[in-house]
Amino acid sequence: MRGDIAPTFPDWRSWRHLSERTILPVLAVAREEDDDSGVKALLLLAAMEAFGAVSADRDRSVVRVGECGSLPVQTAQTVLAASTTRRRVVRHPAPLVPVTIDVAAGWTDETLAHPSMGEAGARQFVENAIAHTNAVLRATGILHVTVRLVWTGRFAFDDVPSQTPQRALAWMASDPGVAALREDAGADLVWMITFWTEPSFAPMPVTDADFVPANGVSVINFLGGVHTAAHEFGHTLGLAHDFAKIEKPPENDPFPYRFAFYSVEGNFKDVMTPRDRCPRCDVYNAFSTTVPWMTFRGFRTGGERSDAARLIDYSAAKVAGYSH
Repeated sequence: MRGDIAPTFPDWRSWRHLSERTILPVLAVAREEDDDSGVKALLLLAAMEAFGAVSADRDRSVVRVGECGSLPVQTAQTVLAASTTRRRVVRHPAPLVPVTIDVAAGWTDETLAHPSMGEAGARQFVENAIAHTNAVLRATGILHVTVRLVWTGRFAFDDVPSQTPQRALAWMASDPGVAALREDAGADLVWMITFWTEPSFAPMPVTDADFVPANGVSVINFLGGVHTAAHEFGHTLGLAHDFAKIEKPPENDPFPYRFAFYSVEGNFKDVMTPRDRCPRCDVYNAFSTTVPWMTFRGFRTGGERSDAARLIDYSAAKVAGYSH
């Protein structure tokens, strides 16, 4: 897979995970590129955006909230897309081509009824969740992927204490209004914001064949905060918790580096680490990465099996093609 996604110019990490030490080489590459190729402009834009924003440790805020509880992560069932006149674009972009993932987010009546919510509060929560998810991507050194909100509104799902996230996902899959909304808004992903239905949940693609629009849905209980949205978004991209038995990738996992990362010595864990793993560790707002200069508290933030940034390079383009 690495050979399929590596760019043709120097080290693939040097253009994506820019730092003060790599800006000048990147600019040098940009000057040598053909203006008509568009690469020059993208390199310059990324270098300017990254300057002072992706250096180690500075902008990584720490949170102390949970994620999707103890519900086992279920592998996504492969769904064959029906033949339509619309061609689904599922390819990895050329180096530094921006990837935008469009999200439609709906809330339940029970969410609106909560004293802290109302329609304005629900919309603000969704906007904050989108902003937080983008901040997590940037803190991981991923500059070319952006999550964009394209629709908000009400979902008629019966959000009561007896509901489960699986039922919520099934409702989104079968409701004709959601299908029409997704088509009209051009949404790659659909998020349902709930109050009673818990825990938060999203299907996790295991193989390449699982990256299909039917798996672009998430249930996000707003009591978990915006951190939960970023966590479930990680599952949508194929990221797993850790090496626990509840995660059951195939023996020949095509993405063996999909797992979370935590450091007992550094007393921190990333966005995808479950709450019962290193329970006293602070959660820092980033996905795992093996880029050497992306550190937290002076410690590395990834390993051989914990390099979420590498998978996101590939899977984000797949997810961004769900609406095409």
